[in-house]
Amino acid sequence: MNKKYKLIIFDLIDTLANSESIFESTKILEQEVGTEMVDFIIGGGKIDTEKSVDDVITRVKNFKDISDKQEKMIMNWIEPSGTVLLNDSIEILKYLKNKNYIIGIISNSPPTKQNQLKDLEIDSYVDSALFSFECGYRKPSKEIYDIFLKRFGILPTETLMIGDSLKNDVVGAQSAGLDAILLDRDNTIDYHPKIKNLLELKEIL
Repeated sequence: MNKKYKLIIFDLIDTLANSESIFESTKILEQEVGTEMVDFIIGGGKIDTEKSVDDVITRVKNFKDISDKQEKMIMNWIEPSGTVLLNDSIEILKYLKNKNYIIGIISNSPPTKQNQLKDLEIDSYVDSALFSFECGYRKPSKEIYDIFLKRFGILPTETLMIGDSLKNDVVGAQSAGLDAILLDRDNTIDYHPKIKNLLELKEIL
């Protein structure tokens, strides 16, 4: 165990799991309705995941006029489908759990009614998860990291973030004082420190 770190945080989509282009669909939605609207959907007020999509749409319509096309795009984004676990995720989560690390997830993935971690069968390995729609902040904001660390009373210097986005996961985490490692599965980004698969973490932790 690397004694420096107590808490290991993962991004979810394209790090531990793969979904049908959530990142791309978010970019398209931002282009269509604007970043301000996406931020509002996620949580200028917090989204209650037990509420129906219709409730979210009603709140959006009260905030701004939207077209039928935009409404459909928002509904499809709120309820994504096709999320699957990547093949190295379980092995590294088991490894870290056996090493007595605290394991967390911070994700910008859209709100759904389903329990994503339970559906992916990784909830038993994850001590806590924070989704942007729960707290009203999106990565790379410093605030989402601050909120998560307060749950454990752990210092930023005792925390390592791993994710596939240089901006959201690495720069965002570093802005909050965390160490961060980029996951670059295609080995296309000129940045260090980085790993090409999650199992490389065994050499570090």
